[in-house]
Parts: sequence; structure tokens; C-alpha cells
Amino acid sequence: MFSKTIFILLLYLIHTLNYGLCERILAIFPVPSKSNSIIGETLVRELISHGHQITYVTPYRMREGSEAVQEIFIDGTVAFARNEEYLKELHQPHSVLETITQSIFGSAELVNFTLSHKEVQKLLRSDASYDLLIVDSFMMDALLGFANHYKVPSVVVCTTASNKWTDELVGNPYNPAYSPNLFLGSSNKMTFTERIVNALLSLFVEISYQYLYLPAQEALYQRFFAPLQPKDGKLPALEDLIHNVSSVFVNSHPGFHYPRALMPNIVEIGGIHIREPKKLPADVDRLYTLATGGVIVLTLGSTTRSKDMQKEKRDAFNRVFKEMPDVGIFWKWEDAQMPGQVDNVIIGPWLPQFDLLMFGNNTKLLITDGGISSIYEAIFSGTPVLGIPMHGDQHFNMRLAEEAGFGRTLRYDTLTEDIIREAVVDMLKNETYRRNAERVSRQMQDNPLSVKEKAMHSIEMILRTGGARHLRSPSLDLSIWQLYLVDVTLCIVAGCVLILAIPAAIIGIVLRRSNRPSQSAINGDTKRTEKSSRSDNSKKEK
Repeated sequence: MFSKTIFILLLYLIHTLNYGLCERILAIFPVPSKSNSIIGETLVRELISHGHQITYVTPYRMREGSEAVQEIFIDGTVAFARNEEYLKELHQPHSVLETITQSIFGSAELVNFTLSHKEVQKLLRSDASYDLLIVDSFMMDALLGFANHYKVPSVVVCTTASNKWTDELVGNPYNPAYSPNLFLGSSNKMTFTERIVNALLSLFVEISYQYLYLPAQEALYQRFFAPLQPKDGKLPALEDLIHNVSSVFVNSHPGFHYPRALMPNIVEIGGIHIREPKKLPADVDRLYTLATGGVIVLTLGSTTRSKDMQKEKRDAFNRVFKEMPDVGIFWKWEDAQMPGQVDNVIIGPWLPQFDLLMFGNNTKLLITDGGISSIYEAIFSGTPVLGIPMHGDQHFNMRLAEEAGFGRTLRYDTLTEDIIREAVVDMLKNETYRRNAERVSRQMQDNPLSVKEKAMHSIEMILRTGGARHLRSPSLDLSIWQLYLVDVTLCIVAGCVLILAIPAAIIGIVLRRSNRPSQSAINGDTKRTEKSSRSDNSKKEK
């Protein structure tokens, strides 16, 4: 008994030495998107394994609970965000400017809903204390008010690649000459016209950030957090909280995304949700093995629902699949039945997508909306991707997949049976797509640390140092005139003007004086003129 007790104590000591002291962490992931939720839950579970206590604010219930997690469920978020108007607009084409503007105001509405929720209000008015805030805060910076409320460092998680909103948090440099805007879907090797468009869009984003986004977020921040301040306390400006974020986690990976400059407190966590594949359910496994010609997985992600697809496009897919009787199609379909479903199509409201991709070598193609989580799963499994991007960064993600050689893109609004058939047949028969997917998979997995290890190291370093202030960029304290050297440029130009103007003025004065006739010469000329005049007059008199 004694030896068993000693053994348990030793295990606890080893655990403490490995992971440090247990800290209390508040994790807020309010976005009603399964992709966001999966990343949030992955981080929460990894933090639990490192011995931390977590309060997790989420619109989705965790799949498996834990004693180390206090789950705060903000019910109604999904219904609020995914109303009929939203679903109707989802399949409509929008300009980039419309997308950005709608995202700004849509995010403000979500922040208002989240902070108004009774469970969140209960949390804010409780006597809870924390050591760190982790928040899914893309375009929702008012939520950084929690960091000031609890007086803790903050880590922002962004489920896209680095962008204007994440760059602003840590003073990350951005150059529109080779860094395309996420919403534009351009390559990093832009033509002259594309660089003009990208530069103008960057200017629009900057103006909308300063005059639309920040005022909306500041108003929400003041409304919900000012009443919680002590009477003698002053609420800092939201921009101060924005510029004092300890670290930003972005959903990109150097093995797949375009290379660009990143500050040391920007951590790339692309693929963090990747796990060990599980055994397929018995019914799925049976159908999978019957597909002698291979398997196609069709899922439009967590935002777009297949059942909302237009009838003619749904029927076009079914007609193409009917021509491939030896190929099994696993189609994520949100209803119990699909009109016009063919025999080799298996539908379900949920599919073990990653397990299907990783099982054996029989999955030949993933048809997806281009969500980055699905792209990462396809990469890790070495599966080609046929993308039908709808919104957000999906066009950008598919552009990356195309350039890497393992993806093709179809436009939803131009989908026809012939277009679908040509693309599917090409990707099933052309082995180049699979070889390229396997190459990118090797690139992403060739790292000294796993993505989870890198994320945990960053979080625990912030906890150990009280905010990792040593990584904060001094550019955050500079005005726009100082940051872009406008004051220095004006000073240099003024100096050059003076250096050139003073000698020029001196030379001008000298030249004017040298060209001016002397007074004696003028007097001499006058006398000669008078003498000549008198001589002429005397001649006339004679």
C-alpha cells in the first residue's frame, strides 16, 4: 500500500514538472461554426492534458465532458446566426466589398448576442478569477474586454490565415504586392492588374477597419464592460487591449500556405485538429469495402448545407454518380431522404470524414466547399480535392490547393452535369493529383514539433512570463506617420530642398549683381548721350 502511494506521488510530481502549475484559463469560442468549435475543443482538451482548469464558452456541447472543464453553453447562437435570410444569401454571389462589410456588421451582431446571453452575463458578474484568456476573436475584438475584466493576458485564435485583423493585434507587417487578401482568392504571384486591385482592396479594408469596424466594436465594449468597472476605475480604450494581445494563433501552415513575414508571437496552428483515425462504424465499413472502384466523399462543410443545394445541381451530381456504379459516394446530407438519390450514394447528416479519408487507400476524391479544416484533412490523408467554394476564405484555400497541384475548383453558379462529369472523371483517373497531395502531406508533417506541442509551448510561455511582453512589437506604439516614416521622409525632403535652395539663392543673387551695370558706367553713358545730343543740336542750328 505504501509503495503504491509513493508511486502515485511520483507520477504526480513528474506531471507537475512536465507541465508546470495548474492554471485557470477562460476559453471563449462563440462562433456558430463546427470548424471553429473543433479547433476550440482541440485546444481545450490539449490544455486539460497539460493539467489546466478550463472554463469553456461555446455554442456547441462538448462531445465528451471532463471534470477539468466548466462548460458554459450559449444556446440559441446557431439559430440566431443561421436564420432563413442567412441561408438564402449563402448561395448568392457577393462582391468582395459586400462580403467584408457584411462580415463587419454580422460579427458585431454576434458579439452583441454573446455578451447579452444570460450565461455569459452570469459569468461576468461572478467572482471567478482566471490566469489567461483564449478567445476566438476574428472581427470580434470587443470580446477582449474579458482580458481587462479579469486582468489577464490574452491569446486570440483565428480560424483563417493571417489577415488585417490579426496583423493589427500584434503589429505584423503586410505588403499587398505579394500578400493577397483572403477574400480575393488571388495568388501571391499577382499580375499588375491584380496588384492594383489588391492594393485598392487593402486601402478599403484599412478605411473600413478604422471607420466601421473599430467604432462598432468600441461601442459594444463600452456598453457591456463599462458598467462592470469599479466606480474609481477607468475603462481603457479597446484599441489598447487590441494592441496588447500576447499571441495570435492563425489557422495556416508553412507547408501549404504562401510564405510571408510573421511576428514571433503569431503561431501557425494549421492542422491542429488532426487526430489519429478511428475505426469506421460497421455499416460504413461494409459499404466502404463494397466500393471496388473507390470512394468519393462529398461534404459541403459545416456552414453550407447540401440539402439547400438547388434541385438542378443536386440532380446533376446524382446523374454523374449513376454512371459510376462501382464507385461508392458518401454524401453528407442533412435530411433523412434525398430526392433522386441513386443506388451507389450513401447519405447521412454526419459522416466520419477524416476516418473515411484515412481508411486504407480507397478514398479517391473529396468534394468540399473549400473549408480549411477539410483541406487539411485531405492533405494529411493524401486525397485530391474538388472544391466548390461559396464564401469567405474558401476561394483562397482552393487557389492554394490548385497551385499545389492536388485540387480543382468549380463555380457553384455555373455547375452543370457536363462540368461535374469532366472534373470528377479527370480527378479519379489522373494520378498526378494524388501524388501532389502526398507531397504536400509530407511537407506539412516535416516539423520538429507537432502543431499541438507548438501551441501548448506558446500558451505556457505566456503563463510563465505573465504575457510574453518581450515579444511585443514596438511598432504598436508608433503613429501611422512614424510607422511608415512619413515624418522622416518629410524631414529628408525638407532638408534636401534647403540644401539645394540656399546655394541656388546665393548663386542667383551673385548672378544678378554681376549682370547689373555699375553706377559710374551709367553716369558715363548718360554724359556721352548728353554730349552727343548737344553736338547734334549745334549742327542743326548751323
